Amino acid sequence: MRQVNNSEMLERLGAREALGHHVDDRLIQAVQAPGNLFLFTLEDGKSFLSLIWQEINPTRLLTPWGQPRTLGDVAGRMIEHSWTFSSLSRPMGLMPTHHDPTAFESFEALDAGFDISKFDFIAVTPASDSEKRQSSSGTYYIYDGVHRALVLAHRVLSRQSNYQPVEALLMTPRRD
Repeated sequence: MRQVNNSEMLERLGAREALGHHVDDRLIQAVQAPGNLFLFTLEDGKSFLSLIWQEINPTRLLTPWGQPRTLGDVAGRMIEHSWTFSSLSRPMGLMPTHHDPTAFESFEALDAGFDISKFDFIAVTPASDSEKRQSSSGTYYIYDGVHRALVLAHRVLSRQSNYQPVEALLMTPRRD
């Protein structure tokens, strides 16, 4: 784990934007916020799959209330139900509070053009107490990069891709 400063990370985010990749303003603000920044590598798939994924209504069918939300759990649900990003991008007859097909369109595009060499880092922050209780095997909460992370997790668990180490930016204290 290596501590980095705001300027170094802002430069890196600028370089990502210059390559045509989207950089969320929320991430820029989090990097600029007071606190510490550390870069580290998730060397193995188990560590990567222990990251905690988001819980929002448009993708609720992947994160049922009270169920664990690690990448392994979420991607595992996809496999268990034979869901693909393509199938999730189509109406399933569920309420919008459980599934919004448009929320999965960007996942479908990322999966179709997946290239691990373009993955770059994901940003994580310490898990909250409730996230730790809900996902007891979870480590950090994914702050930025949830789309890329789930695509990679699904590809690894479905054996479409081999896991390769992923870099992560840890932001402390927790960013909300």
